[in-house]
Amino acid sequence: MSIDLLQVGADAFHKARVQYICNEATSSFGHSSYKLVSQLLQAGDTNVLRWLIQKQIGDVPVPLGQLLKDILQDMLCKQLTMDSSRSLELLLEGFVHLHRVCPSLAVRHLPFTKVIQCVHSLLYFLESRKGGPQVRGHVLCTLSLLLVHSDLWKDLSIATRWFSALLACADPAISCEKLRLAAAEALHIAGGDLVRRALQTTTPGLTKLAVSAILCGVDLLQDEDRGVRDLVSRFAVSSLNDPAERSLHSDWAILGLLKLLRDHFWSCEETFYSLLFRLPPYDLHAALSTLHDRSMTLYEEDEPNVFADPNFLCNLLCPLIQHLLSLMAQESSLCSVVRQWVANTAIPVKEQIERWHSWVNEQGSISVLSIRASACSRVHSAVLGLLVRSELLLKAHEMLLERGIHLKVCPGSLNKELSQLKTELELHGISGFSNVVTNIRLCQKHFLSNGDSVP
Repeated sequence: MSIDLLQVGADAFHKARVQYICNEATSSFGHSSYKLVSQLLQAGDTNVLRWLIQKQIGDVPVPLGQLLKDILQDMLCKQLTMDSSRSLELLLEGFVHLHRVCPSLAVRHLPFTKVIQCVHSLLYFLESRKGGPQVRGHVLCTLSLLLVHSDLWKDLSIATRWFSALLACADPAISCEKLRLAAAEALHIAGGDLVRRALQTTTPGLTKLAVSAILCGVDLLQDEDRGVRDLVSRFAVSSLNDPAERSLHSDWAILGLLKLLRDHFWSCEETFYSLLFRLPPYDLHAALSTLHDRSMTLYEEDEPNVFADPNFLCNLLCPLIQHLLSLMAQESSLCSVVRQWVANTAIPVKEQIERWHSWVNEQGSISVLSIRASACSRVHSAVLGLLVRSELLLKAHEMLLERGIHLKVCPGSLNKELSQLKTELELHGISGFSNVVTNIRLCQKHFLSNGDSVP
């Protein structure tokens, strides 16, 4: 028998022996095996990590899980000062997976300098985009665990860099499914803790970060991947301070997070501008201009990673933004924000409506381009964005007038043009946008019509 075959046999026997010892440690009388499992792990035996990664929730007793967690935490801090290696990848995966199967492990605080060194190493790993998607995902989740366990929210620079890395992983334009899943899990691990801290403090930087995290959750709850949506639903449960075992449908999770913004973060400018940013774009002229270059097709190719209907999100955002406008108009420090938004938005909105009128006059009642427009999702989205902003402008103007604040914008003129726009849209077969939802109860009825029950 060759030496190579003997080596393979020895490796297979050793792997089976380690698995047997680890399985014994999880049995009812396995306490005596804890020490041996610990020694194997500390000696760098990767078979222990491979065994751990295969376990499910409830498979690892809490005392054993606590012991493994403390060892892995120490090993990670040592390994992170070295170059990336296969053992580091397994350590990261094992550390993250252990917290999945044993979510209630106690926190053992490491020396602050050691934690900071680890955190900076992980941040550098993410920011330099080293490694593949799976490794970067484990790095992000490990960083999230350290952030929560070591209470590093007071260091806004670290918290901001962590969230920037999370956003990069959550962006469907540049990130694959594995990275978006990691972003969702990281938000579940640390996002709820961030939101609760922000509710307990008046630190502006932390409040802005919490608002951004909540809205990142809203975005991910519309991801095409159900695994992403399920993980972020758990973030919503944590942020809302509900029992951890509660399950939320993604639609209800979106509604819950938006209500959280409305009730507790309405006074943050970041909330107002971030919600506006999530309305559909309203450059109707640009959308109509592309019709010349489009071929006639019955169906348009779906955009990547588009799960939710923009109408659905608008039906949630419009009443929420109107509510924010009413609150902000009553606060002297925020009233100027509303005035500035009205001043900056009114003219572009009126220009877009006027350009639509010009386009309609050019095309007449029936034309090839008008047929294309009626079937173009980009035109539909721009129309929706334009109508929603027009309604919000009228509402903001009304609220400012109640406070005796007069602007150059004439609401009567805008109202007339908006009415004419809706009529022309109906004539050109672009209907279904005439009633913008202004009552949050209608959104709840929408959820019920999908077969979900009221939580």
